[in-house]
Amino acid sequence: MTCARLFLGVASATLITACAPTVQSVPIFPPAQDVEAATEAKPVPPLDIVTSARAAAEYNAAVETWGMRVQSAGVRVCKWLKERGASYDCGD
Repeated sequence: MTCARLFLGVASATLITACAPTVQSVPIFPPAQDVEAATEAKPVPPLDIVTSARAAAEYNAAVETWGMRVQSAGVRVCKWLKERGASYDCGD
């Protein structure tokens, strides 16, 4: 008889759990990859940018692409925050 009661209890708990409302979780932090991209360190200038036009141009290109990546990530984080009620101007 105890086994039957245990079975009915487990069966009832399963049905009650199945009828429970689904809780949708909402992330409280922006996506990690966007936060990490927005905090990417600026490229370090090589010493030869002083004497080499090519090295200077390559460094300038690296800084430009770095800036574009960081800015894009910042905009994605800003939009993520706006979707959750923040009132920021994200440049869109």
